[in-house]
Amino acid sequence: MRKIQLILVVLLAFGSMAKAQEDKSFDFNKYRESIDREALYYCFWDDSLNYMDYALIDLDEDGKPELWVRSVEEQSWQGVYAICSDSVEILAFADGCCDMDFFKNAVGYRSYVSPGHSEAGYCVLKDSRVVASAFMHLDINIFSDEMETEFEYYIVNDKYTEKENFDRFVEQLGETIVIEPVWHKIE
Repeated sequence: MRKIQLILVVLLAFGSMAKAQEDKSFDFNKYRESIDREALYYCFWDDSLNYMDYALIDLDEDGKPELWVRSVEEQSWQGVYAICSDSVEILAFADGCCDMDFFKNAVGYRSYVSPGHSEAGYCVLKDSRVVASAFMHLDINIFSDEMETEFEYYIVNDKYTEKENFDRFVEQLGETIVIEPVWHKIE
C-alpha cells in the first residue's frame, strides 16, 4: 500500500512539474498579432492594447490549454481564446462593464454596456474547439414606466431562436466554476 501511495505522489508531482514547464515554455508573442486583431474588434474605442498578464487554462480538460489574457487596469478588459496552431480564436471577451463566467467545458460573458442595454454570449468547447454557442441582445426603454423591451434577439448555434431556447442552453451549462489560474506577466 505504501508503495502505491509513493508512486501516486511521484506521478502527481511530475504532472505538476510538466504543467509548470508547459506554462513557462508558452510564447505569448507568437500569438500577439492574432490577439491584437481579435481584441481590437471588441476594443474599437482604443487602438492601443496594453497587456498585463496571461494564464493558460484547460476549460474542456482535453490537455490543450486555452489562453486567458488581461489588460492593464486602465483599459480593464479580458479575453479567453482557443489556441490554434499559429493564431487564436476569441471565445469570450469582457470589458469593465462585463462579467466573465466559466463552466465545465464552457466560457461566457454577461455585459451591461449601458442602462437598458445588455448582451450575453457563451461557447461550449470540445477538443479546444467551439461545438455549441449562444448569444443574446436586449434593449429596454428605461424611460418608460413599463420598461418595455424595444429590441431583442437570441441566437443558439448560429440560428435565431426564442428566448426559451437561449435560457435552456444557458441552464444546461450548469453551475459556474471558479478558476484560479497562475498569471504570467507579459513583457
